[in-house]
Amino acid sequence: EDYTFDLGDDVQQWAHIRHNGSEYFVGRREQSLLVVHKESATYRTGTVLEINQPITYLLTYNFWNDVQAQTEGITLVATQDRVLWYRVSDITHKLELYWQWVVGNTVTGLTHFTVEHKNYLIVSTNQSSHSGLYTLNIYQFELGAREFWIA
Repeated sequence: EDYTFDLGDDVQQWAHIRHNGSEYFVGRREQSLLVVHKESATYRTGTVLEINQPITYLLTYNFWNDVQAQTEGITLVATQDRVLWYRVSDITHKLELYWQWVVGNTVTGLTHFTVEHKNYLIVSTNQSSHSGLYTLNIYQFELGAREFWIA
């Protein structure tokens, strides 16, 4: 195996997703993501995905995509009052912005869970006008339809 790629000394957190038999290691930096793609025991040189905003939280999860009959990984990036959803493109094999939520307050945490085949996302926010006032909202979502609502 090739371990000569740069792991990035400025990476604050590493996460992992799978997509169609390949693996992706996603590193959170101050305002960007470092993405290392592993395919057939070969590591590709890390690519940088510029977010251009301070990243407050990074979360990944994998699921079985029934429509495409493959494992798919989702990368969620919290920046200020937004949750950015990234999926791997089958054509470019790179993370691409798929969806964007505006939640109104500064996002401080994300947690994904599934109950009875339904997907949920807990979003923790801090109302910046009231220091120390945190809110937890639970959203149910349908990824394929790009729809979400308070659960």
